[in-house]
Amino acid sequence: MSTLRALPQGFTRVDEYRELRAEGLSRRDIEEALRSGALVRARRDVYACGPIDEPLLQALRIGGRLACASAARALGLWEPQDTRLHVHVWDGSTRLRDPSDRFQRLARRDGVVLHWSDLDADDGTRCTTSVTAAVRCIARCLGVHEAIRVADSAMQRRRATRGEMRLALHGFEWNEEPAIEAVDALCGSGYETDAKLLLRAAGLEHRQQVRIARVGDVDFMVGGCVIVEIDGRATHEQTFERDRARDAEALLQGYITVRVSAAWLAGNHDRFVELVRAALAMHPRG
Repeated sequence: MSTLRALPQGFTRVDEYRELRAEGLSRRDIEEALRSGALVRARRDVYACGPIDEPLLQALRIGGRLACASAARALGLWEPQDTRLHVHVWDGSTRLRDPSDRFQRLARRDGVVLHWSDLDADDGTRCTTSVTAAVRCIARCLGVHEAIRVADSAMQRRRATRGEMRLALHGFEWNEEPAIEAVDALCGSGYETDAKLLLRAAGLEHRQQVRIARVGDVDFMVGGCVIVEIDGRATHEQTFERDRARDAEALLQGYITVRVSAAWLAGNHDRFVELVRAALAMHPRG
């Protein structure tokens, strides 16, 4: 018995056996497509148009679709650090299979998180839940902070509206306020979201993506005088030189620049706030 639902196709086409036959494929056609790799059998009566990413193949093999952090990754959103396979299986699903072997029942769940009734069975595609459902699931499973990171990326990458993110985070709070109030479309990475939340929690007045003449857009302007920049994990040589030139021009215009790497920020949340406060104390306008 198939586990698929009447949902739209996603980034990989997924069909039941009966649907392939209804499209005019004979049994011989299907077997030939399997031999050539044009089709991949995920489990009994469930086929994907190959090639197919391993996480999706495993989710289909289990008997569901990608959810939570795994859906965020597949949908091109910020990727939570949780590397487990998150799978949405519908209420009433039976015969769940091992993610690595469609002939074996799902017994051990090491590295696999199953999501049941906490998701809408009718949203999203056969490959993943919707962006809204992914963010809400992340809030429940991995915490509100991680959900805000993903929600920020969804809006910044124009994969969701504020209304959709409001729905996703309804009922959740961050720092004693509705979580949606901490979400915007200005953070280009989860590390920028971290910096934003740290500045908000510390009560430091700041603006994001501020344009300064001859400097360009900066990640944060704190107190009107301190620039905060979060460098990504990979800093190329050309970016290194450009960034130092920007910092020099900013200093000539009377700004102090605090530039930290994403890796440093990840392990130094408390010191980050101290660093920004120190820069503010050094500035005459701080």
